[in-house]
Amino acid sequence: MPDPLLTLLLGTLALAALAAVLWPGRGLLSRLRRHRSADALRQDALKHLCTATWREQAPTLESVAGAVGISTDRAATLLEALITDGLAEPHSDSLALTEAGEREARRIIRAHRLIEHYLAEHTGEDPLDWHHIADLREHETTEADLERLDQALGRPRFDPHGDPIPTPSGGLPPRDHGGLHEAAVGDVLRVVHIEDEPHRAYARIIAEGLHVGAILRVLDNGPAGCRVERDGQTLELPVMVASNLSVRPVSEDVATDQPTRTLAATTLGETVEIIDLAPTCRGLERRRLLDLGILPGTRITAELRSPGGDPVAYRVRGTLIALRGEQAKRVHVRPLTGGTE
Repeated sequence: MPDPLLTLLLGTLALAALAAVLWPGRGLLSRLRRHRSADALRQDALKHLCTATWREQAPTLESVAGAVGISTDRAATLLEALITDGLAEPHSDSLALTEAGEREARRIIRAHRLIEHYLAEHTGEDPLDWHHIADLREHETTEADLERLDQALGRPRFDPHGDPIPTPSGGLPPRDHGGLHEAAVGDVLRVVHIEDEPHRAYARIIAEGLHVGAILRVLDNGPAGCRVERDGQTLELPVMVASNLSVRPVSEDVATDQPTRTLAATTLGETVEIIDLAPTCRGLERRRLLDLGILPGTRITAELRSPGGDPVAYRVRGTLIALRGEQAKRVHVRPLTGGTE
């Protein structure tokens, strides 16, 4: 008969070995992913040089090292190889891409942004994982793959962060927006781009419910951060977060037209009309809500609340459905005259 203590010890060792391989960020698989191929490192460097130039920033040895995730010594060797291969050339105190380098950089950017668009609209992947997954897959995608994906997605112009997707010929529109951290008090602005790095800043943006298309009114702006109003709520955004939000001015009347109420705020017995789903509701979650009848112009009534308060049962199109609080917050509604049916 097996010794129980020995069995427990062997089981513990097996779990430890599995964790050593799979543990997020520290396991063997994660470490192997970080050791990218030489081609992947070159493409990442080209992508950074192209993106920095498009954003009117001067790429440096340090910025390349940080973007690619390598030491400055390795970055210097990498940049020397790009110059030798005719993909980059010295330019003043910085580097510039040659025509061949620009073409290759825009191809890899196109792959990254199309993959992110696919992940956002057709999968249930966490938004915090889109960038990492696209980073891994962009290097394995051929031109034929990109053309098929682009066509299947309906040839989108922007990725889920608001970045323009290069055309098959490599075309990119000029940058025409500024950062929230540069805005003046009283400005009414639309978020047109969200930078997804560093991860911590992007996680804060997602947690605050901010998205491309959100309307913000600047209440205060200073060295420590920015205070804004969004849908009647006040948000305090550290400068690291505010600088990752690109914005464009809009008129005052646009701000007043934004939905300020969600289905989660309805009381039992109240009937409201659905306006739309929040832009943050994407992919499988969006399709599930649409399949349940959560459509613009539809009336919906809060009827039953579970003993714990969540989920809540709603009657829509003659059917009773249950929605969690987080789902109900993604449904924009307007009250009806009288409020009940």
